[in-house]
Amino acid sequence: MDPDAVSTAALSCPQVARLSGGFAGEVATYLPGRSVAGVRVTDDEVEIHLVARWGANLPEVADAVRLAVKPVTAGLRTSVYVEDIEMPGDAAALVEQGASGGARS
Repeated sequence: MDPDAVSTAALSCPQVARLSGGFAGEVATYLPGRSVAGVRVTDDEVEIHLVARWGANLPEVADAVRLAVKPVTAGLRTSVYVEDIEMPGDAAALVEQGASGGARS
């Protein structure tokens, strides 16, 4: 299974702001020379850890992500964890949108 394909499919969901490697960066699939943050693949499960956009219905986000990644998860059980919610004006959101400057206060 390709963890990059899982990442791309999850990020295609409009209510997913980004994937999350967890507070200490421990949630990832490690490949030679790099890692795919927010996606952990085991023998019987795929875990996707994400940050949802503000206002998103979280159960619907999880369902949408499961549906989006289904073609690339080889039939493995897929667990979706919402680690955080991106608030309007978050610095990461501003960078993602191409805005300059820091977060607003």
